[in-house]
Amino acid sequence: MATLVTAPEVERTGTFVLAVEPDTVKRFGGLVATLTADVLPDDRRLTFLTLDLQRSRDDGKTWESLLRCTRSGKPRAEPTVIAYQETNRDGVALPIDGDVRLVVTPLDAYRTAMTLDRLDAVEPPPLREAHQSVAHDGTANATGTANFVTSISVSKTTAGTDRMAVAAVRWAAIDGTISTITYGGTGMTLGNDGTTNASAQSGAGFLSAARLYHPASEPQTASSTVTVTFADDLNAALAVTSFNGVDTTTPVRSSSVVTSTSAASLTVSGTSSGDMAVDALAAGDPDTIPPTVAGGMTSVQSVSVGGAPMGFSASYEAATGASVGVSWTVGAFDSLAYVAMALAQAAGGAAGNPHYAYQQQ
Repeated sequence: MATLVTAPEVERTGTFVLAVEPDTVKRFGGLVATLTADVLPDDRRLTFLTLDLQRSRDDGKTWESLLRCTRSGKPRAEPTVIAYQETNRDGVALPIDGDVRLVVTPLDAYRTAMTLDRLDAVEPPPLREAHQSVAHDGTANATGTANFVTSISVSKTTAGTDRMAVAAVRWAAIDGTISTITYGGTGMTLGNDGTTNASAQSGAGFLSAARLYHPASEPQTASSTVTVTFADDLNAALAVTSFNGVDTTTPVRSSSVVTSTSAASLTVSGTSSGDMAVDALAAGDPDTIPPTVAGGMTSVQSVSVGGAPMGFSASYEAATGASVGVSWTVGAFDSLAYVAMALAQAAGGAAGNPHYAYQQQ
């Protein structure tokens, strides 16, 4: 705790203003005002005080309130020392970049005379590491489609720091599974999986499937090939996008999935502001072809594949709180697989931490 001012500079009944020199204190997290109150004899009422710490604006022409509080104390017949403390609950270090004054207003001023003995600044909250939110890295998305194939490949380049690529794989077949998926020759990690067996799609009984993958570690910035191989011939779509600011050690914060007759809408819970939701959709014979992305989301790929058309889509949307909703317009459909996952922001971005850093001067 640092002292802003000491010594009884003023004594007055009612509102008084005391100019305070900030000296070496540039930022603070609260205030402690110590006053001597000469209270008229009457023990039946409380003494209420409003304290408003203000800083000068426009060369003293206007004053801006930094911290304001109201406190009460029991009146006594003799002088008593009352300490009033208020801490900024938002956890932000308040700046002092000009003259500062403390305005103290006794709400029962006719009863109380006061002397301000000292005004102290409470130390700001502990320094918290700044973090950057997850953001698209600005490189081109890599997309591709194929009919009746056993493999599909695209080439992807990433950029920036704390990089992470995400591959959205969607396919349709009577019976089909992914045998392998690699990024630059190295196997990728499954982030989320959703499949459903449609009772009928154009009489074929096709399977709709969607999966999200990511590299096991931070990918290189050089161009790398993402290759998916399947156990059987099928129709497929592949979309690879990449981001900065991701926790590359544990990139997936949370995930969500819908299948069967559910609508193409998901809520990914357990997110933190600054995370990034990524989704993958496979819809069998949808009314809306290709599917239409919801507002606030950025489409990576939305295509129609095959004679009995499949809607294959992928997108991303930044999280601004504890959950993020993603959705596509598909209308009626015969089969559906829809998955989403939230990429966690890099170190320093744990849930609840504010998006700033400061240095105490």
